[in-house]
Amino acid sequence: MELLEFKPGVFEDYQQSVKNAENVSEDQARRKMTRNMLLAHKAKKIEGKDQLYVYGYLWFWVKGNMIMGVKNGMPPEYGWVKDQKRYEELNKQLGIIDDRAESKSWFRRMFDKLTA
Repeated sequence: MELLEFKPGVFEDYQQSVKNAENVSEDQARRKMTRNMLLAHKAKKIEGKDQLYVYGYLWFWVKGNMIMGVKNGMPPEYGWVKDQKRYEELNKQLGIIDDRAESKSWFRRMFDKLTA
């Protein structure tokens, strides 16, 4: 599966606007954005414009295989619900590292250590 690319400057916008993305590598961000595109609502394309995808509060524009822009905090598409099963399948297929699972296990280890 071909991964999306970031237009120059857009990866930095992604890191600044997406929650817990400030330390995500560009490779992992490309994988996550590819997954998000596959799960997102594909908004109606206006002729001659980039394709808009709406993934919850994250809106992003894609032209060909290039992410042209990202905007977080936008209103979600009415009725859109993330397909959790497909999300997990795509994480495996794309080799996405689940940082939340890693931090949860770290917190669990610390809790166990403190309560032992």
